[in-house]
Amino acid sequence: MVRSQEALIGDWWPDWLATGCPALLLHGLDSFVLPTSMAREMAERRPATTLREFPGRGHWLHDDDPAGFAAAVREFLTAL
Repeated sequence: MVRSQEALIGDWWPDWLATGCPALLLHGLDSFVLPTSMAREMAERRPATTLREFPGRGHWLHDDDPAGFAAAVREFLTAL
């Protein structure tokens, strides 16, 4: 698990900014993996990104708030 997480460390901006297709970024404000400032910067820097923030939720939104997760995805896909 540690090796897997270490493999995620690095500069992923080129990958994130490589396309302008619509993207949904779901962020639990209590995430210990992705800081809120980084999630907001990701949304600001990449065109067509929708950021949905979930107060009181952690990194695994689909576990913490399955209904909220599903609603956000449904709303995003319906708007496309």
